[in-house]
This record gives sequence, structure tokens and C-alpha cells, in this order.
Amino acid sequence: MTDNFVSAIEVGTSRTVMAAGRAAPGGGVELLAFAEQETTGMRKGRVVEPEYVSRAIQTVRESVEAQIPGGGGTIRDAAFVCSFGGISCDPLSAQVPVTGPDGLVDADDVARARSALLSAATVAPGREALGDAMALYFTLDGRGDEILEPRDMAAETLGVCGMSISVDAREWDALAAAADAAGIQNNFEIFSALAAAHAALSPQKKLDGALCIDMGGGTTSYCAYHRGHPIAAGALPVGGDHVTNDLLSAFKPGSTANAGRLKTECGRADPEAVAPDSRVRIPDDGSGAARTVSERAVAQVVHARLDETLRLVRADLDANGVLPWLGGGIVLTGGAAKTPGTAALAARVFGIPCSLATLDTGYPAIDRDPLRNATIWGGLARAIDFERRQAEVAADGGIRRFFKNLFSREGQMA
Repeated sequence: MTDNFVSAIEVGTSRTVMAAGRAAPGGGVELLAFAEQETTGMRKGRVVEPEYVSRAIQTVRESVEAQIPGGGGTIRDAAFVCSFGGISCDPLSAQVPVTGPDGLVDADDVARARSALLSAATVAPGREALGDAMALYFTLDGRGDEILEPRDMAAETLGVCGMSISVDAREWDALAAAADAAGIQNNFEIFSALAAAHAALSPQKKLDGALCIDMGGGTTSYCAYHRGHPIAAGALPVGGDHVTNDLLSAFKPGSTANAGRLKTECGRADPEAVAPDSRVRIPDDGSGAARTVSERAVAQVVHARLDETLRLVRADLDANGVLPWLGGGIVLTGGAAKTPGTAALAARVFGIPCSLATLDTGYPAIDRDPLRNATIWGGLARAIDFERRQAEVAADGGIRRFFKNLFSREGQMA
């Protein structure tokens, strides 16, 4: 948090985006500034050319600062929305004896249970935790009931279940160094799929069980909810840029940029929806001859990569037994989900209804591109919501504790 506003930044493979805002009177988010910039120097969610990444971060920072009302915008730190491909999600649990009066759980028992969960969160060598462990729900006396508010309930032991999300430490250090070179320190890290789910999944969908898949340029991340809290999350180092590379290899349109235009203008996730005799002109490949290719053939290449990506996500969820809990369906976010037919393809792959994310924030800069802006809006909104509810934590424990505690408050457990 900087002065009286919160900033969030997402450094993606295709673009870098930053937003600044604060709590709106009566609730919600007041957006103060928003800027985006094409990213160069990233591949599959990893920093490969730090100088170019720093330049993109500095560009969006300066643009956002210039938009802050009153000329008082100086951004020194930000919440980082992270979309690395090497994300891992590990379940955690801890248990403490109940010592409250008359055998009833009190605030001290809850605090000790949270502390025990954090102590149980061990990060493997070479890994970096994204925030502290998330405390998702409580249990009493080892029973399976998922309880969000255990205080004043009778029990001998109080258990807490959660998850820890981590990333390759070298990947995180490279991004942090690039941001530091641009003059921005991180004060909180949030997994991109959690941010996207915060924006794209309604409270009812989270209760019913729903999956948010964020299909970015270099990575595809996901977060599944059930009974109001996350139950699985992960990321794969594959995204829309892989579709572009496939088209470049298959049709040799002369450059990556031309392959990207071919994807955007002619890409379809359902080849059968394209007329078999339809042809599309592609840019000169350097031979000097104008060429056309089958539009259905283009769609077949796009379909193959998107289908593979979605099936990899499904395999992860199948391995964890998550699919039966997704009564609320699937919501897609991310630029790669813009490809026509992607939602229908996902519905076929998973066998449950799927839709594209929509946003109704009241800010056209955000709402006009909901698929790409869900992550940055969700990350900013999470930080602001927590700031509104837990301002006293910042005063008592410092800004780092303030933001890190957001993870241990997932599910808004008191």
C-alpha cells in the first residue's frame, strides 16, 4: 500500500498491467488509475530479459502515477499478481487443544490454530511461498465438518485446514529484481488464478463449487472452489503464445507477429464450425508469392493446442478428485479464452457448463476487456477488501504483516 491507495501489478507474458485504487464509501472499490503495456522479455511466465521487463514495469508505473488525482501518486510498492508456470499447491492441516472457558473455542484458540498452520507450512528448498499459508476452514475434534466460524462452539481440539502455494525461487527472484530495478517493491504476492476467481466467481458459485481457468499468454492457471473456499489450484507453462508458435510452425506466415494476427483474426476452437472450402490470405513468408491457406486448417491447429491445454487442467483436477464438486460450472478468464468456441470446447472437455467471465465494475477501462482484466481487478479488490476489514493489523504489525495476513484470512474467517 502506498499512502492512501493500494496498487496491484501483473507482469504477464504478453502484457504488464497495473491498477491503483482504494476502498469506496459504502463498500466496493474506487479505481484511481489503470494502465497496460506490452511485455517483452517474458517467456512462459518467466523473466528471460530483465531489462525489458523492468522497462514495461516502469512504463505502467509512470502512467498510473500520472493518473492519480491531485498529483499525489508516487508508487513505491504494489501487490504482485503472479502467473508463473511452476506453481505448486500443497494441502496443510494443524490441530491445537481448546483452552477457552467452559470448553468453548475462543479467539485465542483460533489464533493459536492459525499460528500452528503457518508453522506447518514448510517450503521445499528452491521454492518461494506466495504469501503465507491460507487458512480455509476449521474442524472440531477431528470431524469432517467444515466450519468458518468456530468461536463459542464446544470442542476438545480445534483443527484448521488450508493450503500453501509456492513457486520456483529463481523465477520469483528474477521478477522481484526486475521490479526493484523499476523502483517497485512487492508487499504481497497473490496467485493469478486466485485473483481471477475473486473477480469472476460469484459468492454463490464458490459455495456451489466452481472452477476458474485463467488462460494467459504463457501460462494457464486454475483455482477450484467448493463450499466457499479454494480446494485446488495450479498452473501449467502453456498458453496463447503456444497457439501462436504452432501457427508460425504450421503456416510460416513470416513472423511471430503475423502468426499472432492469424490467430486473432481467424483462430477458432471448433474446426467444424468453419466452412471446409473457406480460405484465408496469410502474410508473405518472404518468397514473394501471395498465399492462402484453409481456414479450417488454421482452426484445427488452434483447436489442438487449446484442447490439450484444457485436458491437462482436467488431468490435474481428476488426480485430486475435484470434478464431482464443481456444481457451479466453469468460468474462463485470460486473453487466450477470447478465441471463439473456447467456452464450448471447455464444456465438452470437462462435461460441465462453461462460460466466459464478465465484469460489472462500473469502470469502462476494466469492463470492456473482462477476460484479460479479471486478474488485475481481482488482485486489487482482494487487497482493498482486506485493507478495509483489517486496517488495524497494519497499524499494529506493519505493512508486510498486513498484506501477508491476507492469505491466512482466505474465506474471511474471523
